[in-house]
Amino acid sequence: MLLAMTTLGQKRHYSAFTELQAIGTTNGQVPFWMRSNQYGSIPLNGVSASLLAGIERNYDSIKGRGFDWGFGLEARENIGYKTELIVPAAYLKMRVAFLEFRAGRSKEVYGLVDTVLSSGSFSIAGNALGIPKLQIAVTDFEQLQLFDHTLALKGNFAHGFVGDRYLKFDDPQKAKYYLHQKSIYARLKRPEWSVGLYVGFNHQAIWTADKRYRPEPNDLKTVYREMFRGHNYGPTKIGNQLGSFDIGLSVDWPKSRLMFYRQQFYDINGVFDGRYLLDGLTGLTIENRREDENEIHWRKLLFECLYTANQGGEYWNRISNTGDQNYYNNADQSWYYQGWGVGTPFISPAHVTNPELPNLSPNYFSNNRVLAFHMGATLRVGAWENTAKFSFSHNRGTFMTSVEGSSMRGQYNPPAPDNIFPRTNQFSAYWSAMCCSGNKFNVGYMLAFDHGGLYENSVGVGLIVRRQYKF
Repeated sequence: MLLAMTTLGQKRHYSAFTELQAIGTTNGQVPFWMRSNQYGSIPLNGVSASLLAGIERNYDSIKGRGFDWGFGLEARENIGYKTELIVPAAYLKMRVAFLEFRAGRSKEVYGLVDTVLSSGSFSIAGNALGIPKLQIAVTDFEQLQLFDHTLALKGNFAHGFVGDRYLKFDDPQKAKYYLHQKSIYARLKRPEWSVGLYVGFNHQAIWTADKRYRPEPNDLKTVYREMFRGHNYGPTKIGNQLGSFDIGLSVDWPKSRLMFYRQQFYDINGVFDGRYLLDGLTGLTIENRREDENEIHWRKLLFECLYTANQGGEYWNRISNTGDQNYYNNADQSWYYQGWGVGTPFISPAHVTNPELPNLSPNYFSNNRVLAFHMGATLRVGAWENTAKFSFSHNRGTFMTSVEGSSMRGQYNPPAPDNIFPRTNQFSAYWSAMCCSGNKFNVGYMLAFDHGGLYENSVGVGLIVRRQYKF
């Protein structure tokens, strides 16, 4: 649920898998929920076939809290519109007591959210490939002796490597960009309590230390400004700073569990600015823990509402120096990696949306003002484990393409009449099933459907054959 660091197999010893996938669509674009939150590994266009393989050594729980180590490696070869080799995971990790040291690329989701059914965390949703990084973390809640073991903490601190990007959109020069990341979460709960409280925050920044970008030297003060504050140089803010403050409440009963969570977003300098309180992700999950032998048995239900349309830019908001937040957009420091948005997939890059919808440079994301309702479910039907997702979104582009116009540095910028993003509705649905008969071979299928004005209307079908190994 929280700060999930997803790996490839079962705990203890070694596990591996091989898998074949085939995807077909009725149009040129793979439907939204078939490609979203898949770590940037699903081809966007047309018909494709894929071969996947992975191996993992996870921590051996028998060793307790002493020294242990592990690794993970997963590769995927896609053949279709284009042939490409993708490595969704490649990491080494080491545990010393409750601390973990990790290097490489992992499958991760950051924020208080359900990691299986959610529409996606605001900060890091598992929508793009993981950014390679060096990290020190407390990955599981560590109980403190304070308050009679009521308080437990977890968190991380990481330095990542985004790679080369152009310094400016009209400049052929490139610079090296980095990821700064940190988080801390607290749980207030005792074993005998049925109610638990979760609070915490996560903070990320994409930034560069290239001297051509700003006049100051690469001293510690400058690096601190870029990584933690997003310091201004003239009209440009160096370091795309974003994250969320999260709160959650869990209630446990003998046969079920309820979890409520809220992610309160911030971007640029909007950490404590009350203009953005309307924006956020609100979710509720209900988990069924009954051991039911009926033919149909539901396991979990999820309901979410995502709202990102305010951004401090509505007509009733005061105009501030930072202007409307323009979520994820920050010129060359925009919140994407290897062509995919790092956060919630409901905030759409221009290259995946309907080409008739407007986008103004230098925005990478053409649609970040969204109201979305999302529902998910997992259930067992006989030997088949099923996952369903349904979402409806109302999309309004960005403030630069709105009738309200945008604002920046305390000034109002009127709209461009020829580039108004029309209010656009989108419905997307997804259903997948895997036959888990207990043997080493599993087969499954995926169905997905898009209808609306944001993406191409399409139906997608996928087939899966998977072989698992343990040794």
